[in-house]
Amino acid sequence: MRLSVMQENLLKSLSLVGRCVSAKQALPVLSNILLQTEDGRLKLCATNLETSITLWLGAKVEIEGSITVPARLLIEFVSSLPNEKIDLDLKDESLTVTCASYSANIAGIAASEFPPIPILEEEPNLLVDPKIFSKAAGQVAFAASADEGRPVLTGVFFESAKGSLNLVATDGYRLTKKTLDVTAEIGEGVVIPARSVSEAIKVASEAEEGEMLKVAVTKSKNQAIFALGNIQLATRLLDGTYPPYQNIIPKSFTTRLVVGVEDFLKSVRAASVFAKDLGNVIRLKLDPKTNRVTLFSATAQLGEGTSSFEASLEGEEVEAAFSSRYLTDTLSALNTTQVSLELNSATSPVVFKPVGEENYLQIIMPVRLQN
Repeated sequence: MRLSVMQENLLKSLSLVGRCVSAKQALPVLSNILLQTEDGRLKLCATNLETSITLWLGAKVEIEGSITVPARLLIEFVSSLPNEKIDLDLKDESLTVTCASYSANIAGIAASEFPPIPILEEEPNLLVDPKIFSKAAGQVAFAASADEGRPVLTGVFFESAKGSLNLVATDGYRLTKKTLDVTAEIGEGVVIPARSVSEAIKVASEAEEGEMLKVAVTKSKNQAIFALGNIQLATRLLDGTYPPYQNIIPKSFTTRLVVGVEDFLKSVRAASVFAKDLGNVIRLKLDPKTNRVTLFSATAQLGEGTSSFEASLEGEEVEAAFSSRYLTDTLSALNTTQVSLELNSATSPVVFKPVGEENYLQIIMPVRLQN
């Protein structure tokens, strides 16, 4: 293999692909990046066996070939080079990297040792604007569980609806749902690891004007592929049946609050200073008679904090307790200036709906307190 490529282009591509390399893999080749010539371009691949990235980079190819080299070593060396032409020359299993007066020989592992990476070879199940996807996925993926004890909850549920696509995530204590007005043919739905969805968001951020993000589920139903221009990200799907989340969404409410997101978020952050034990709990009191919301938190070691603000309230007075982290995550994910809260009691699910954005909701379960 012998080829030339610009340092700036190679470094950007290596940095993107390198995110799928795991340093803790038992197999040494999985800590490497695959470099392979293909159709007059340089193909870069990396995988951690859950998620894989493939990227094609323009290059001047003189001799075809392939090799895998340690990702961290290659990225560090290329990042130290000037923004000039880089020559890559493979002899046996050693890759020579030359740029201006700099040169290095990097020992590699044969490309035949690298696991096969799925590539989009069929019609996608979904075409979506990358910016729309990034916003929607970012509003949902954070609510997925980090507990590997229930693997299906560590993913984002992609579900076809009538002329639309639902993205859903839950950890058992909170739930987010976003509906996109796009046609998707995913059948009964698939669950994609939240970590992979986060990587797909980063891939989507590389979109150029007019490009569409393609999403395909392989015929074997065990892989999803996100394709954008010269980048493809493949991820395994999570096994298991996603819980019937529709049953969790309340159909009615007895108390409703409409409040400015920024005011609410500031009060939550102030109260969370004292919510350092007992699950970082903040008490929330809604008083429709005075149209005031009061937040209270206290710990024996630190003291207590209280804040209140005016809001539009209707219905019955109610007081409930919530995780300060869940409240902060929920409010931070909103892109509107106002949010409504709908609830029935101190122990029932609370529905957060951004005012003016009907296709998005979040649900948080209150914390049960002894008194």
